Amino acid sequence: MQISYDERVRAEKLQYDACEDVHELPEIFHYWSNRYLKPQLESYGFSGPDDFFLKSLEQVAGETILALSVGAGNCDLEVELASKVPRVRMDCLDLNQTMLDRGREQAGKLGVEDRVRFLAGDFNHIKLEQVYDVVIFNQSLHHVTELETLLDEVQQKLKPGGKILVSDMIGRNGHVRWPVALHWIWQFWRELPPSYRYNQMYRCYEEFYVDRDCSGIGFEGIRAEDILPELLKRFEFEFFFGFGNVIDPFIDRVFGPNFDAGKEWDRNFIDRVHAKDQELIDGGEIPPTKMLAVLCHGGEPTGKRQNMAPEHCVEVRTRTDFAVLRPDSAYGFAIEKVDLTREVFSLAAIAAEYEKYCELARSIVSKGSNEIEQLSHWGIEVKSHLDETQRRVSALQIEVAERNDWALELERVVKLAETELASLREEVADWTAVAQKLEQDLKQRTAWALDLERENKDYKARQAELSRELSEVAWLVKMRRAIAKFFI
Repeated sequence: MQISYDERVRAEKLQYDACEDVHELPEIFHYWSNRYLKPQLESYGFSGPDDFFLKSLEQVAGETILALSVGAGNCDLEVELASKVPRVRMDCLDLNQTMLDRGREQAGKLGVEDRVRFLAGDFNHIKLEQVYDVVIFNQSLHHVTELETLLDEVQQKLKPGGKILVSDMIGRNGHVRWPVALHWIWQFWRELPPSYRYNQMYRCYEEFYVDRDCSGIGFEGIRAEDILPELLKRFEFEFFFGFGNVIDPFIDRVFGPNFDAGKEWDRNFIDRVHAKDQELIDGGEIPPTKMLAVLCHGGEPTGKRQNMAPEHCVEVRTRTDFAVLRPDSAYGFAIEKVDLTREVFSLAAIAAEYEKYCELARSIVSKGSNEIEQLSHWGIEVKSHLDETQRRVSALQIEVAERNDWALELERVVKLAETELASLREEVADWTAVAQKLEQDLKQRTAWALDLERENKDYKARQAELSRELSEVAWLVKMRRAIAKFFI
């Protein structure tokens, strides 16, 4: 089915609308890059792609650097560069307004919103309004259909002495694998345990690695293999670093999450794949699929720095590779180089080769059927295990529900107890106040009783004293009574 350009645009926008971290990669990728890629890049003065952009930008002369980033996405890199290089004024161009809005928000947080512009536009059909000191392509050229139009426009709007900074994919269109690389990917694939063959993007198990064309719907890798030749036609490479090929599917977002960088087997496997990958690239048997590059106008003086010549990478691609029969190969065939200018194939030879292929294909199908039967038994066992696990999960869910009900009832009882406790505390406080008042009254009454007792003692003492005095004068009273009678 033919996909129209507008449909591709809609698919591209839909894919990245909710993508907040475009460059997120699995843990195993960082193990590989830190062990193998970083040391090579450090010999050129930077530690990784982001540092490459920063160091390259800092080397551009001028009090003010006017930079354009084509396909800026969420603008994470561009905003960060503006925050670290104050003399930069950055234009961020992207198709997706949602992603640009994320960049604008980040620019506000870092306080560089006055030096970063966010421009929505389709860079397949863009006309630039001004000239730039620097043009940045960060993983964006492999999304471009009109490469010639875009690069011609950049060539016209790049100032003399200006720089083009590129980090991008330069493998086959749609990220399909080169035949020799695919042969080795299949070889290593056979070593992987089943759990490592799970496709995280398509959510399916792949017994054999499926070499998919990723450009079928959106723009992913749509003209990736044309990037390097088109750049060579228009610009001079001041710096070129090519890397990666066979290693790619084992460390990317699709199968990379299946690996655990903390496990020795996983690290050893990646080490072996990288060693073969580097051997094939260094030997000119396969081209790299990624690059970091600094370019300038043709004819401008430049001190070339490169781990391999970009022209050599293009030349490697032109070698014709064929899948030919080889029974001793793990897959029943292998990759061999054939020089079409010297080999002549007769129809009889082709027919004989085809018959051999059919015979071998039948044996491979038979072998595959046996493997499928074995895998089916394995699948049934796995399903049985999953069913048992599901039953256990259901039982646990019921238990959890019961415990939740118990917890809710306990919570209700606790709340009721807390209410009653609060009431008792209030009552205790009231009784405490009454007790304190009674204690105060008791102290007052005790003091009064003591005073009364003292007064009573004083009274009794006075009474005793008066009694003594009365006894002393009793004779006088009797005399007075007698005298009174006498006078009567």
